[in-house]
This record gives sequence, structure tokens and C-alpha cells, in this order.
Amino acid sequence: MPRRARELTPTQIKRLRHPGGERPVKVSVGGISGLMLQIRPSGAKSWVFRGRFGEWQSVRKPDGSQTRARKKRELGLGPYPDVLPGEAREKARHLRTKLEQGIDPLAEKKEAQTKLLMAARKRRTFKQAFDEYAETKATEFNGEKYRKQWVSLAERHAIPSLGDLLVQDIDLANVLFVLKPIWETKNPTATKLRQIVEGTLDFSTVHGYRTGENPARWQGNLSVVLGSPTKVSKEQNYPAVQVSLVPSRARVLRHHRTTFWSRLMLVRPTTCCSIRGAVSGASR
Repeated sequence: MPRRARELTPTQIKRLRHPGGERPVKVSVGGISGLMLQIRPSGAKSWVFRGRFGEWQSVRKPDGSQTRARKKRELGLGPYPDVLPGEAREKARHLRTKLEQGIDPLAEKKEAQTKLLMAARKRRTFKQAFDEYAETKATEFNGEKYRKQWVSLAERHAIPSLGDLLVQDIDLANVLFVLKPIWETKNPTATKLRQIVEGTLDFSTVHGYRTGENPARWQGNLSVVLGSPTKVSKEQNYPAVQVSLVPSRARVLRHHRTTFWSRLMLVRPTTCCSIRGAVSGASR
């Protein structure tokens, strides 16, 4: 049975010094098996707990011989003197109890950190998720102009209502609140907006910011509660200018010298020829 280390008093622990050299040293302070004070060449001190847990396993020694041992764990308990000897011994005693129960404190700590990370991920707001999504989509646009239009659409219609909501909490009611006011009056805009919201929520799901169905999905979801875009959106052409009004309208355009006027002058000969050809053909 290994010899138990003598329990050092707080004063004795305070007086411990590094013996020299380039490597840290560990000094057993007693009171609880496995508790040590690590001293670095710089003089910095910190608490370390070393213990074993789990089933006995066959392991190979450096010299090639076989022996039986359990898994070893070495865990930091904090710096000295921020963590005093009494507190360090209490922490070590708690860890030793876990090891005796077959619980790996390191694995338990990693699991807790993972849960905290997942919880933090699910604290993403729609605005935060959209900004990340927009950054990944930036290279897909044909130019900066179209990218700005795409972002502006979301900022005008989606961000004011959804921006501060957690993506995990966004549901069908939230999506309808954004889309319904413009679904029938500005359906092309609403359709693009729905695609942006759907893409942002899909992006959030892939990155672990939310779970569950996408409330902005069209097929079998919004298609049930909103009218079909092809039926809601009825495109209407602008009425044609009466032939008798063409000269007066042309004079107005020529006076302003707009880009449209310049383009009209380029296509006018072709248009006139087409009209004359059509009239001539009809008169034959």
C-alpha cells in the first residue's frame, strides 16, 4: 500500500519553493490522496488532483512488461493562493468520490461545456443568424447592387418583426405576421421575402441554432394557409399610348433628354419600319 503524504499546514504550503530547473514540480500536500501543489520555475503555483477510476486493465510498461492499472486522470483545481488549501482539499475530496463511483470528471466537464455551448448557440436571434447567412450568400449574387437589394428587402420587412426573436422560438405565426400584409398586394416581394426567411432558418438549423420544422417552408406548410403566388400575383401590362398622342409624348421626352428618350430614338426606325410593313401587308 502506498505511503500517505504528510498533511502540510497552510504556512508550510506557502513556504514551498521550486527546487530549480526548467520543469514544473508537483508536491503532495496531504489531507486527501492525490492532491498536489504544482510549482513552476517562475514561482507560480496551482493545485492539481491526480486519481484513477474505472475497471482494471492490462497495460504495457515502458520496459515492455505487463501490469494492471486503471485509467488515470489529472485535473487542475485552480491557482494558489486564489484557491486556499482547505478549498483545494474539499474539491479533491469531491473528485475522488466521483472517481470511486466510476464517473470520469473530465468527461463530465466536457459534456457540461458542450451543453453550455449548445445552449449559447440556441440564443441566436434572427438578426444574428441572418447576418451570418447573408455573409455566406454574398458570393452568389451577380453584383453588389443585387446583394444590397436582397439585404434591404430583409431589413425592411423581416428584421423589424423577427430581428430580436430567437431563431429557436420563431414559429408559423411569426412568419405569417411578416408575410400576410404584403402577400396579396406585393406578392413578388413577399415570395422573395419568404425565401429569405426560409433560408435563414435552414441555415440556423444546420448550425445548431434551432431544431424542428422550418415554419417558412412552402410545400405542405405555408401553401395551405397562403394563396398560390401564380394566382395571387396578376401581372398587368401598362396601357399602350394612343397613336394620336405619340407626337406630344415624344416632344416631352425629347425636352427632358432622358436615357429612355435616347433608347427610344435607337429603336424608332425599326419600330416604324415594322409598323409600315404591317400596314402595307394589311392593305394588299
